Amino acid sequence: MHLIWARQHNRIAGELQMLNPMWNDEILYQESRRIVGAQMQHITYNEFLPAILGNDVMYALNLTLLPDGHSNVYDPSVDPTVANHFSAAAFRFAHTLLPGLIHNVDASTGNINYVQLHEMLFNPYTLYSKRGAKAAVSSAMITPVHNVDPHVTTELSNHLFERPVAINNTNSTLPHKAGPCGLDLVSLNIQRGRDHGLPAYPAWREHCGLSRPHTFEDLSDMFDEQSLSRIYKIYKNVDDIDLYTGALAEDPKGRLLGPTLSCLVSDQFLRLKVGDRFWYETADETVGFSITQLVEIRKTTLAGVICANEDLLDQAQPRVMEGVGPTNPLVDCKELPQPDFTPWKKSKSKNKKVKS
Repeated sequence: MHLIWARQHNRIAGELQMLNPMWNDEILYQESRRIVGAQMQHITYNEFLPAILGNDVMYALNLTLLPDGHSNVYDPSVDPTVANHFSAAAFRFAHTLLPGLIHNVDASTGNINYVQLHEMLFNPYTLYSKRGAKAAVSSAMITPVHNVDPHVTTELSNHLFERPVAINNTNSTLPHKAGPCGLDLVSLNIQRGRDHGLPAYPAWREHCGLSRPHTFEDLSDMFDEQSLSRIYKIYKNVDDIDLYTGALAEDPKGRLLGPTLSCLVSDQFLRLKVGDRFWYETADETVGFSITQLVEIRKTTLAGVICANEDLLDQAQPRVMEGVGPTNPLVDCKELPQPDFTPWKKSKSKNKKVKS
């Protein structure tokens, strides 16, 4: 994603330069950054959040985006900062989504093989090959995710940061290859919550307006039998259960997230929207986009961003956060809508200060 968005920024800067050759580098940079930020917000609330929260939650909490026009949603009394519990525990639910084997697509032949997840983490070198970026994007788009639950692949619980070869080993009495040593991401997440001083799981249930468990028997309506059995063996008291552990163990009842995670995640993204003076839909003319510019920004999709940048893909499903299917078939990249940056063309020949 870092590579894709870096390319997107530079591509937009190039288009703006052609439209406004009188703009200097600083204006091009600031306006490109502003557009990219708006596109990220649009994708997050139009594609990502509906996928993890569901459309009913999006509508109920006013997380949906306007189809047209400006928004007056900004409330200066709302704190948009990222909450401690969100960054230290709640938003780390995605670690459970990762599969142990990643589909690896050969960009030249289309053949698929499989790579262990820990061999890909912190290993950017495959991107350096001629078709490396295209293969990485194609692989990510076809690899299905797992459910949000307490079960995490051993690639993350046993092999995180694992490096099998001791490169700097100069002791001749040791074997050439040292035994692999990996960390446990789940343990790190739990310990992080404790280091950050997060209250226990029952307190967050109560914070969200949900029933607070006082005994392990109370958890039987919240957890599946296997999760409850394991938690009962580990924790002596219900009030000892960590937020990360308890939230992942909840029965999502057909959703991706359980009720506590849905509450904490939706609250954070609502505050990020309502408390942001620079929210891309804002009607504040001193910092916002024009109506015609918003029309173009609303054409943004993650599939379109990927397709627009240096031929990363030839085809993509319109909703890349969902699998390919009858209602989400592969289409040629040229068929996906793309923003037109003509509304950013300035009629005056002199440089104008870009709103920030």
